[in-house]
Amino acid sequence: MSETKTLHQRDVVVTELLLIAMAVIWGCNFTVNKYGTQVLEPLVYTSIRMAAGTLAMLGFATLGRSARATTAEKLKLTGLGLLGHGAYQLLFIYGISRTRAGTAALVIASSPAIIALVMRTFRDERLPPRALLGIALSILGIGVVMAGSAQEGHGGSSVIGDLMILGAVDRKSTRLNSSHLGISYA
Repeated sequence: MSETKTLHQRDVVVTELLLIAMAVIWGCNFTVNKYGTQVLEPLVYTSIRMAAGTLAMLGFATLGRSARATTAEKLKLTGLGLLGHGAYQLLFIYGISRTRAGTAALVIASSPAIIALVMRTFRDERLPPRALLGIALSILGIGVVMAGSAQEGHGGSSVIGDLMILGAVDRKSTRLNSSHLGISYA
């Protein structure tokens, strides 16, 4: 076997392992955040998370060689960050502190369906009837779970928390649908 093929296979294995690690980290995210908001106030907890993330991203940006944003793009990105990501984080962290981690994970997992609807509504994206049926069933299922967990009234679940998580999904869809701002690499 050639050395190039061996290196390629190794790269594929490393990539697959990193993807598995990412899925595990993302899967643990809700439980860890639920615990974190029980130990610290939600705003303090998310501030620490955002400060650590900002330092990491600044490090990557400093090491990387990417295109530089213009002043106008920086202003647009700052606004998008505050309205999109900032609002998302506040709604997410306060929502998860008021509901079950499982319910929050399910609602956040509805993001693709919500984003598809936003794209259809505001960007004239065409969706086939089967996709619309799937989205409707997904949203109906999430509504049933939210209603059921609110009726049980235990485990830290609340309608307010569920609605805050749903609001976070809306903010995520706005952030991902930001191409209309004219930022080519946002």
